[in-house]
Amino acid sequence: MRYVYLDPSAWVKRYVAETGSEVMDILWAELGLRRGQAFCHWLGLTELVWVLQRRRNAGVLEQRAFSTVYQQFQHDCEQVKWLALSWEQVQASVVWIVKHNLNATDALHLQVALAQREQGMESMCFVSADRRLLRAAQSEGLACLDVERSAASQVQALFDARL
Repeated sequence: MRYVYLDPSAWVKRYVAETGSEVMDILWAELGLRRGQAFCHWLGLTELVWVLQRRRNAGVLEQRAFSTVYQQFQHDCEQVKWLALSWEQVQASVVWIVKHNLNATDALHLQVALAQREQGMESMCFVSADRRLLRAAQSEGLACLDVERSAASQVQALFDARL
């Protein structure tokens, strides 16, 4: 089974049409076929809702569209394994802020994904649209998928790969 860590910068593209949305749709289709398991730490939930709310406030999403995508998001959340965040992980994430010049939230996402890999999920793929965060994740040895620069075939190959 393929494990994917969903960074909200990629995940939001499931709900707002922009570069990377097609890749996220294919990824969710693969997850729906039970070919993989999605993970995110709990802070990602609030982060994603905040992004959707911000887009609604800016007029990118009308109220009806916001309600629709928010319902889809709530449904999608049921397919995600939500990860706890320990004090030790918070402390460890400081290294990534300094080493890779990440903001605090991105450093936490990276730390939690690395911790999952260390717990035996070697096939963890870090999915993001944030290039700085992707560079950091790749530098730390995670397989990565940039939803803005990947083709549909790369997503399918990701789930077909046997690690």
